[in-house]
Amino acid sequence: MSKPIGGVRGVTLRFATEQNAQVQVVPLVDDSSEYVQMVDCTKCIIGVTHTLTLEAQRRNASPWLSLDFIERATIDGVIATVELNDGRVVDIGNSSTPLRLCSIKDASRTSCSHIPTVTLTLKCENLTLTQ
Repeated sequence: MSKPIGGVRGVTLRFATEQNAQVQVVPLVDDSSEYVQMVDCTKCIIGVTHTLTLEAQRRNASPWLSLDFIERATIDGVIATVELNDGRVVDIGNSSTPLRLCSIKDASRTSCSHIPTVTLTLKCENLTLTQ
């Protein structure tokens, strides 16, 4: 069962291995980023997959495109503090189950009026054993 939690207004990412350090805040494209939870129950295991999809203009997304960020987001993972469009602020991921880089897409211009964007997708899954 997929449950869209809401659109994302702003986000701060920090590496899961460095609780006090923050990655530069990247301004997001309005109404293009989202947070979705997917719940799956198989036998006695409940799995919740958190998917955070962020879109920014290419000129603002340079922190995401650095090799250091890509490696660390894949290996160490990140924790996201997300401001949703409805005003709620939620933390996604934690030091034991961080979000990890799933994909990064660099979209080229399709016309002269189109602004190039970068889409970053991060995921994590929490598993719970029920009795």
